[in-house]
Amino acid sequence: MACKYFARAVGSEYEVLSAFGADEAVGILREHHARISVLVTDFRMPGRDGGDLLRQVALEFPQIVRILVTAYADKDMLLETVNTGEVFRILEKPIGVADVREVLRLAGERYRERTVRQQRLMAIRASKLDAYRALTEQVYGQQIDANSTVADMIMTNDTFRAKVEGLIYGARLVSITPVGDDTYETTLSLDRNAVQDLRVLYLTQVASRNR
Repeated sequence: MACKYFARAVGSEYEVLSAFGADEAVGILREHHARISVLVTDFRMPGRDGGDLLRQVALEFPQIVRILVTAYADKDMLLETVNTGEVFRILEKPIGVADVREVLRLAGERYRERTVRQQRLMAIRASKLDAYRALTEQVYGQQIDANSTVADMIMTNDTFRAKVEGLIYGARLVSITPVGDDTYETTLSLDRNAVQDLRVLYLTQVASRNR
């Protein structure tokens, strides 16, 4: 199915951006990737083949769902392309309009699932970063003695800084709880003796310097 016939067949339901080779397709993707959810490519094209294009798209635009069209029943070639280009579907020529529409419908669903999953992962990652940031502020504000906080000590002592960083990033992940649409709350926990251990380390180093 040539590009112009493909666009005519599904253009009433989808916005279709056409390219006549892999390099042109990559150029369009780089400029408009935020608008593109599905890539349909023939295997045989001028210049680089569709398998090469699919592999590049899998690396640069992994969120885009990829469909391969081919008239060739080379199973080894198809297997390599599927494995390295993460192909969602293979359409073998000749293909009918109904088949194309059904595959595009399924590809659209896959894209939406990927988008939701990616948004969820980003929200969870942001929640964890916020939790570590809050924990860091709490630990840094702890008093080591009457005149010094943890934050004061890490500015002057590399050993102490390494101990504090290890303590914070070794915190136990208690829970990640959804609190709204794409919003999560992360709870971290430190051993109750952790700050006391920092005090002991500080006092030990002070005593060593005073000998």
